[in-house]
Amino acid sequence: MDPTTTLYVRDIIAAFSSEDDVWSSGFLETVVFDCSLSNAQPAEDVLDLLREHGTRNVSFRRQFAGEQRLSWGPYWLENKHLYKVSRLYSDDIDAFVMSTIPSEEDPFEYRPLGVAIHGKYNPASLSIAVPSRMYYKRSAEFPLAGLRIAVKDNMDLQGVRTGGSSRDYTRLYPPSNETAPAVRKLLELGAVVVGKTKTTQFADTEWPTADWVDVHTPFSPRADGYQSPSGSSAGSGAAMAAFEWLDFATGTDGCGSLRSPAAVEGLFSLRPSHGATSMEGIIPWGAEFDTFGGLARDAAILETISRVLHGSHSSDACTRKPQKIFYPNDFWPVAQESQQTLFDIFVARLETYTGTKCLPINLADNWRENNPVGTDKSLAEYFNSTLPWAYAKTQYQTYKTFEDDYINTHGSTPYFNPEGQFKMSWLPTVTAAMHEQAIKQLGIFQEWFEGNIIPPSKEGESEALLLIPWTTGRPDYRDIYRDKPDWAGYGWFYYMVAPFAKAPEAILPIGQTSCLR
Repeated sequence: MDPTTTLYVRDIIAAFSSEDDVWSSGFLETVVFDCSLSNAQPAEDVLDLLREHGTRNVSFRRQFAGEQRLSWGPYWLENKHLYKVSRLYSDDIDAFVMSTIPSEEDPFEYRPLGVAIHGKYNPASLSIAVPSRMYYKRSAEFPLAGLRIAVKDNMDLQGVRTGGSSRDYTRLYPPSNETAPAVRKLLELGAVVVGKTKTTQFADTEWPTADWVDVHTPFSPRADGYQSPSGSSAGSGAAMAAFEWLDFATGTDGCGSLRSPAAVEGLFSLRPSHGATSMEGIIPWGAEFDTFGGLARDAAILETISRVLHGSHSSDACTRKPQKIFYPNDFWPVAQESQQTLFDIFVARLETYTGTKCLPINLADNWRENNPVGTDKSLAEYFNSTLPWAYAKTQYQTYKTFEDDYINTHGSTPYFNPEGQFKMSWLPTVTAAMHEQAIKQLGIFQEWFEGNIIPPSKEGESEALLLIPWTTGRPDYRDIYRDKPDWAGYGWFYYMVAPFAKAPEAILPIGQTSCLR
């Protein structure tokens, strides 16, 4: 604070109360003025105002030439030293695997915070430390300053372990020496990591609750609280939906791992074009499909982060509206009437906004008429095995490397969840020839899609949109008993369109319907 006028001090106190959830009036018991002059004194009317707010002690911190000025905000004063403070929130939906705080020596290095103080109401929940928002001021140089983010636990964060929701993997490898470049970019622009979130084991397909063995499935805050959070970015999605103190959560999307949690939790998300963001420092699932992105409740935050990740945060917004909007009746209408009504309302508004009418299209018919290889096989038949045969090579390398490292260290095999156990028996059956065929098919799909459905975007602005429904309106409870995993990904489904085309796909929440058991 500066010892100036009562109006100035009153505005600062009001800003603290309205903008910061860490701040409380108790911090006004002692007020420290950061002064450039050793003899600076606040006016008597300023002192009277502070006394009205419960201030008992007033101190002064002299700012020397060249010394960095302290940010406004709440501090802990002890032995003439000021320490930044955080507020502890309860992770009462089990979304996090750890709480993290920045290292005092290196702001880009983190360490785990093993604290649980909410035992009275949530005895098994972690406590997540979030710093005061008052310490950070956003600027052109730091557009993400103070943004609280959670990092999916298949991504490296300097100073802490990467676990992939595997206890054996977590114990085997030491804390990371570097942060994944995509995450590091967010930190360099001012974001602060408050914790790492749960993922399905190694970001593979798992269903609650039986498939989640090494860690427990996060609870979705939606509906009655017992719906599946989907996956694989389950912890990131659940945390973003539940906690207003969290601004953004990272995730990966191989074939739905971001889009599906965003859809069921009612969040904004973007699966970027394949290759748009570095996947270094992230446990790989399928090199041909893996992408880095995240989830947010606020579309503006997602836009800002997408800009810094995939372009320049200082660039002008894309303003050109799409010239075509395709409505693929392969996936429309949805079975739930109330759900379809919401979609119809959104489509009508989109048509009004863009001045463009939605054009019905059938992907299967278009493929039959225009596929570049002249095959008589249907879209579903031709690409039935493409996904599993394409990702198998990368996933087997990931699993086998982990298994070999664990055996060399401990002399025994590591534990895999049921899905991983199935994959360790199935993955070696995919031959090099099968993998090569799948890669060729992906190229054929991209050629057909760009030539007949949506051409590549020009200067970052797509000329066409393809609307796909991502929710059905039906409940999906976490207590359903399922058969042992035996599905590797064969088939053709709506969530394969973007990954096969290597195209971006955004999830937009447009409304909600009631959920009855």
